[in-house]
Amino acid sequence: MINIPKECVIIGGGPSIKEGLSLGLKERIKDKFVITCNFAFNHFDGTFEVFVDRDFYTGRLNTPNDLTINNEHVDKIKALPLIVGHLFDNRFDYYSNTIALKQSREFDKSAKKGFYSSFMCGFFALHVAMYLMNYTGTIYILGYDWTKRDPKTICPTTYTPYDNKTETHYYSDSEIKHRGQHWLSAFENHDAHQYFVNFLIPGIKVYNVSLNSNIFDFEKISYPKMLDLLSLETINQEELRKEIKSILAK
Repeated sequence: MINIPKECVIIGGGPSIKEGLSLGLKERIKDKFVITCNFAFNHFDGTFEVFVDRDFYTGRLNTPNDLTINNEHVDKIKALPLIVGHLFDNRFDYYSNTIALKQSREFDKSAKKGFYSSFMCGFFALHVAMYLMNYTGTIYILGYDWTKRDPKTICPTTYTPYDNKTETHYYSDSEIKHRGQHWLSAFENHDAHQYFVNFLIPGIKVYNVSLNSNIFDFEKISYPKMLDLLSLETINQEELRKEIKSILAK
């Protein structure tokens, strides 16, 4: 077995990731400790994939009332080497590559009550990463943009949470279509600090790799800066996954 690396990259879905891709991000983080969130597994080879949404996992990607299953998406999910996600209930049928963890609305370093998730996959991924790293080291969060519109452009009486002119993800609708595209209410109606302040823990440094992110709890850096700071060490992914499984199975 190998030790969990003290450097981790978490890939969310925000539009700022496009800059990283243009600078060779995919190749630069190959064979590192990488966690992909939701649809990021389509573009990055991660150590493991994280999800919190039942419909994402089962392939119901359209509107909540649409029971259509995207079988191509499900087949891709099933083929991933390791998935870590929410524990729903004992009757839920998980794929053989999945570790299901209890979730919690309260942040607890020991994770005895579960892993912190609230309403977004990014919270869950960050807590799992910190826990695996024993709260020491460096984490780079990518695509944590917390995209929202300028409040001055929004009329309170005619507010709509959907705006197809606002990019919420680094991939287009035509490439990956799902009901989260262009929906802004989760970001516009919640204060990011309320959630991310939980992760300000001595001993572990979190870099927010997006100078335009609306999350201000962590030091914000550019992609060139991140690529300069990132170590050159590569990791045996199969051995790393074995160690991760042994820790999360406890």
